[in-house]
Amino acid sequence: MSDQLSLSAPVVQTVTGPVSPDDLGRTLMHEHLAVGYSGWESHTSRPGLSRADMRAVCIDRIAELQDLGYSSLLDPCPSDLGRDVELMVEVAEATGFNIICATGLYRQEGGGVAYWTHKAQYEDIQPVMTEQFVAELIEGIGTTGVRAGIIKCGTGHGGMSDYERTVFNAVAAASCITGAPITTHTDDGAVGDIQQQVLVDAEVPAHRIVIGHS
Repeated sequence: MSDQLSLSAPVVQTVTGPVSPDDLGRTLMHEHLAVGYSGWESHTSRPGLSRADMRAVCIDRIAELQDLGYSSLLDPCPSDLGRDVELMVEVAEATGFNIICATGLYRQEGGGVAYWTHKAQYEDIQPVMTEQFVAELIEGIGTTGVRAGIIKCGTGHGGMSDYERTVFNAVAAASCITGAPITTHTDDGAVGDIQQQVLVDAEVPAHRIVIGHS
């Protein structure tokens, strides 16, 4: 389809361009082509699959989904969990499958917290996070030109940490600026009620929020 749709029509931003919701078909709402926990790149003695092998595995799995009648998926991998939008584009173009990627940040345990807590010594990181999320939604991710279609945030067990609350407030601000929906990570559904309350208190409409794994 054309990469240009009517500005008045609702669209879903995929890694290969905007798509009408009517053209998504059966959609999986939380799948990952690949993930990499923060620090994975330091394990040089076990580098993992080659790029070609990763691409081949993803294409094979997408073919299985297509055989089951699916035509779209959301990969809500945030930027600090090994998000690879170029891989997503390669797979989407090779299969004709709609793939939606995310901006955002992961939970404190397992995410890129070391960078952001260091940065917090010198400036208020919440508006900096919001600026990044908005840019990835509107302008594109890095130099790829690929635009995110949703915002991701998450929490661990036992509550929402101060760092995670900062991320949630930054995500809420980006959603209010852009109208983008939000999807979250919970550990076994815990803390989902707190997640929703923080986002709603920050004026995000409840219908824009998906509480993940709940």
